[in-house]
Amino acid sequence: MTVTAPLPDTPIDRRAQFAAMALAGVVLGGVLLTGSAFPIKVWFPGAACVSVLWIAAAAGYGRVLRRVLFPRMEAGDPRRTPLAIGLGVAFALAVVNLFATLGFMPMHAWWRFVWWIGMGIGWILAGLSWRFVGSLFRVRSIAADPLLWCALPAIAALALATALPPGLAWSTEFGGYDALAYHLELPKEWLAAGALEPLRHNVYSAFPSFMEGAYLQLFSLSADAVPAHDMALAPQALHAVLAVCAAWMVAATAEVIAGGDRCQRAWARAIGWCGFLGIPWVIVTGSLAYNEMAVLLMLAAAMLAWTAREQAGAWRVGVALGLLLGAAVGAKLVAAGMAVLPFACWAVVTTHPNTTSATRHARALAVSAGAASLTALLILAPWLIRNHAATGSWTFPFRVPLVSSGNGWWTEEQMTRFAAGHTAAADMGMSARLRALGDAGFLQGFGAAPDADPWLPQWSVVFWIGSVAIVLLMIGLRRVWHMRSMGLALGVMLLAQLVFWMFATHLKSRFLLPCAVPLTVATAVAAAPVLAQQSRGIIVALSALLLTAWSLQPSLLMRMDTRTASAVELCASGRTVATDVDGQGMVREIANDLGPGTAAFAQESATLGDAMPLAWIANWQLPPGAVLGSEGDADVFWCRTTPITGTVWDGGPLTRVLRAHPDDPVAAVRALSIDEHLTHLAIGESMLARWKASGWIDPILTPERVRAVAALLNPVARTVSGGVVYKVPLAH
Repeated sequence: MTVTAPLPDTPIDRRAQFAAMALAGVVLGGVLLTGSAFPIKVWFPGAACVSVLWIAAAAGYGRVLRRVLFPRMEAGDPRRTPLAIGLGVAFALAVVNLFATLGFMPMHAWWRFVWWIGMGIGWILAGLSWRFVGSLFRVRSIAADPLLWCALPAIAALALATALPPGLAWSTEFGGYDALAYHLELPKEWLAAGALEPLRHNVYSAFPSFMEGAYLQLFSLSADAVPAHDMALAPQALHAVLAVCAAWMVAATAEVIAGGDRCQRAWARAIGWCGFLGIPWVIVTGSLAYNEMAVLLMLAAAMLAWTAREQAGAWRVGVALGLLLGAAVGAKLVAAGMAVLPFACWAVVTTHPNTTSATRHARALAVSAGAASLTALLILAPWLIRNHAATGSWTFPFRVPLVSSGNGWWTEEQMTRFAAGHTAAADMGMSARLRALGDAGFLQGFGAAPDADPWLPQWSVVFWIGSVAIVLLMIGLRRVWHMRSMGLALGVMLLAQLVFWMFATHLKSRFLLPCAVPLTVATAVAAAPVLAQQSRGIIVALSALLLTAWSLQPSLLMRMDTRTASAVELCASGRTVATDVDGQGMVREIANDLGPGTAAFAQESATLGDAMPLAWIANWQLPPGAVLGSEGDADVFWCRTTPITGTVWDGGPLTRVLRAHPDDPVAAVRALSIDEHLTHLAIGESMLARWKASGWIDPILTPERVRAVAALLNPVARTVSGGVVYKVPLAH
């Protein structure tokens, strides 16, 4: 698995290369023209451009870390730049999280200047090597390896979906509800508070929040009156760029593991690159302001670092792994079981000790594990300390035996409900868990839907192809022992992920995303030797066509997803709110989800008696000095002034007053005015009903109690999410 020689141009038939380039170019043009030029307007002069600058600065710091941690890595090694990006992003996420925890991000020009200086230092560190700068943009390597162009349709779909305002795209994610409720909303509130800290109304603020800390930094770079709204597209763009970097990391890992001659490595690189980006789930989540792509990037980078352990030494590679895997956990806590544990299994299986030096090998492995653990603990320390200071528990809202057992600001009932909402039922049988795995991964989008949620083929046939590839690697008759061992290692890694998913998560398809790394790597490693032996141009051309077709899947999904397709049509047309109500009903329905709105849009909807987004009502329809509370509608990012609200686990103002007055609606209404200081209350009955059906809602929020309180309030507007905004009577 060790590559020390430079990788020259790939000896693949030039006609097939140019055919791949031409085909990918035509498809890319079609994808972009269908969506008009609005993505270009968003990416290049807009806030999204800052995300590219952020990655470039991180890569500069990563270049220094790579030189320190892998001092014996040769100049032509294909792992140099990917490792620099992975280490740099992990370092940047950890440092930003630390500084944000310390409160170094208040809203004034001085700190904005300091952060720009910090990014500038990263650019200088990257610019000290022109070869490194060139490798960041891969212009030369892509020109020499046009098979990589086959992924352009997927990249075009990613750019197009990322350019849509938050809250519009992807029905399976309900328009990115989680982003509007906390991935973007928390940085907005932290910016106003001046520090990254736990907030009692939003339990997700007690998570490590490495990606949300980066979003906070992006928001802090704006001098706008509402920085979060001005920079709303920047977090989406950053996550999208991380998706591309993760694909690069997967491609490099596949190339190194596949080994062989130049042609074989080129095919492994191309299949890893196109195979990863062509997975619809990668584009869906990558285009939203989520945190999954950081986990996938760190997992693939950790695998790449482990293959270079001979260039680092035991403790140095341990530090690199601790930084990468610690950042993965900091980005998303589920990475502890979906990235760290599977990586450990893979690393142990891929380590082949010399029987004459077993003791030395065991000692080196222990040193690496110790250094990795200490480094990971160090970069996660800001989260642990701030959590303990605010809640009395190191890992609230999770209980870890012998480490953390407090309830924080929650009751025992809330702790139990939260735990039940994030894991499958304990009495769920093995057959039911396997059936859930089949529906979430192998069969998603095919056949009848198992429930009422959107049912689209967002995994395509990745699980089938990747699983077959792993089996072929393990049993292939012509494979060397090393490849069989690698097939076993990737199989153990995937199995660890699937077992953890079945027994320690709530069985949602999106949480399987880390499986994309071993599945794609296995496919690339298994297919590369076969394709490398093909000398006929027609076979190479057909393979390039297949890669391009695979990369078209995200674009096809965008067409199948009516919510996303309508959003693209709306943004491409340049229209916002239609005036022809009869002829433009669909356009009006989608337009109702657009951002903070304007006074004119809100007034037009009010005049027509239409439902509006809660943000439009909060921003333009309530009188000056109004104080809005919300129960059920927690996706409040686009509200200029954040309503008094809470997650389903914490409860909002209505939950609190009903806890105090469960059987006295008159007293509850009086408490809304006196104790909660509300003038208006939004009740999202549709969302409350969904939460109740899922078993997540606070038991106090029964439909009867909610309606008894609502009957004493004055309705003033309807929301598009199925709720109502009420005026709260002034208590005397």
